[in-house]
Amino acid sequence: MSIAVPALYPRIGWGMTAGAICLIGMAVMLPMGRAAKERFINKGNEKVNARAMLKYLRQNKYLQIYFIGLFILFATATTQQAIPFFADFNLGDVGAITTMTLSVAVPSLRKTLDRITDIKAPGDYTLFGDEHVFDLGGRDIETIPTPGHTPGSVCYLDRTRGLVFSGDSCCDWGILLHIPHALSPDVYLDSARLLQGLQKVGAFSLNYPGHHGYPADKDCPRMYAECAQGIVNGAIRPKHKRGKSRAEAKYEKILITLPKGWQPHEPVG
Repeated sequence: MSIAVPALYPRIGWGMTAGAICLIGMAVMLPMGRAAKERFINKGNEKVNARAMLKYLRQNKYLQIYFIGLFILFATATTQQAIPFFADFNLGDVGAITTMTLSVAVPSLRKTLDRITDIKAPGDYTLFGDEHVFDLGGRDIETIPTPGHTPGSVCYLDRTRGLVFSGDSCCDWGILLHIPHALSPDVYLDSARLLQGLQKVGAFSLNYPGHHGYPADKDCPRMYAECAQGIVNGAIRPKHKRGKSRAEAKYEKILITLPKGWQPHEPVG
């Protein structure tokens, strides 16, 4: 389930995902009706109702201990309930549930992840600026600054092969501008227009983002540019959903998230 939910939710929504999980559960449990064997079979000689079950429960202290223990277990086991909220509200995407669940369930994996994120590369560091070109030995990769999701967001463009690697700046599902380090829609609008312009002049035909489906929909640069323009001008009003830490501006197949209570500035051209 930890793998299925993050995979399904961005594509079909919470309602359809819940329905799909129910169908999977039903398909798994249906064979139990034929394959499972009851230890005690009620042949209809005994009338079983709620009053009879409660009476039996009062007389069986071991069953009482079992249910009390089960209640305490579920009342105090908050990890599974907290993970989806933390992933959505703090990490910005329920897709992080799978990694978080595995890291909790497998201590050795958590230690491995800690080591990976704590790697200190030897040697000197060189910062690259806007429009820097990486020479990969016969393959030039251009750096395209696309601030928005973060101040330092960049895309990598391979003009020769018509590819752009857009990271978090232009994916199929949505762009998160509600997280603390994100910039305003005005800034992201310039980045989306830049990608749209590069696509129009044939700099790339395929877009490989860091999340969700790839290659991304070819209309993603246009949709994000138009959505951001609508947000800035006030034509598209982000809607806040109850229980969410953000507002969402949906446009065609994509959305842009914004902080709760965000209001547009004066319209711009």
